[in-house]
Amino acid sequence: MTKIDKIEFELLNLHKKMDAMLNLSSKKIIKQNFYNCLDNWFTKIKVPNLCAGSIRSLRNVVRLLKANIPDKEVYKLLPIDFELCFARLPANKTRKDLFIYSREFLKFAYFNKFIAEDISIYLKAVKYKAKEGTAYSQEQILMILNNVNNSNVLALFRFYYLTGVRRSEALNLCWQDIDFKNNLIHIKGTKTFSSDRLIPLTKQLSELFNNMNMNDINSRVFRVSESGIRWQIERLKKILPFNVNIKNFRTTFATRCADIGISPKIVQSWLGHTDIRTTNKYYIKSTPCLNSQEVALFNERY
Repeated sequence: MTKIDKIEFELLNLHKKMDAMLNLSSKKIIKQNFYNCLDNWFTKIKVPNLCAGSIRSLRNVVRLLKANIPDKEVYKLLPIDFELCFARLPANKTRKDLFIYSREFLKFAYFNKFIAEDISIYLKAVKYKAKEGTAYSQEQILMILNNVNNSNVLALFRFYYLTGVRRSEALNLCWQDIDFKNNLIHIKGTKTFSSDRLIPLTKQLSELFNNMNMNDINSRVFRVSESGIRWQIERLKKILPFNVNIKNFRTTFATRCADIGISPKIVQSWLGHTDIRTTNKYYIKSTPCLNSQEVALFNERY
């Protein structure tokens, strides 16, 4: 037997051993189809621990995974199946969400013995830098409010400016959520559990609500649709010299609070952030007013 024949014989034996090991490992795992396993993970593991906004986001992830990965048995899934799925999607934020949740799902599948190996470690990280909002100046706020031609939308935009709540949180607000006696507003959070919160009913908000008609205590405060908001935003973008975005009202609110000296910890609780670093990094922007306050404090105490 030549050296080459000997090597080929050893490789053949090695392949037989590897095949035997793979067959043994496949017998130990629980065989289940990908879509069923994905649905169970979504409904039984994730949904009970998420708020409405996060559930909608994850439901979209599940839909995209099903649309781009065939419904084969979970133990037959390969990292390339997920990589190709990520590559087909144009939006970086969507790819990032799919990457994060796919890793979670695969770890779930591994710990529950649906796959023999944790293949999540082989997925290439998807890089995405979150867009930071812009704080409007007082002049820009006046320009926006003065150019809104619908009274309901105008009241809604004032509410965004005075509270910094998320778009859906304002649209879901009902009259019964407003406690005029104790000057509190219950914001039903849509993103995380900490986003379900109480915010103060300020003098400006009281004036806003006093100028509105309450038909029924169970009815929504702002009778505005998503399409109505989009139409008004597109209209404002055409007539104003700067970009108009609902999220910028949230950034503006946080920045104005910092300008007048409100503690970042309080701003965090009003915005419904889990981590104060999110408040400081993405929402509180440096302004001339804030800088002058800090310089005065430095001159006084340094």
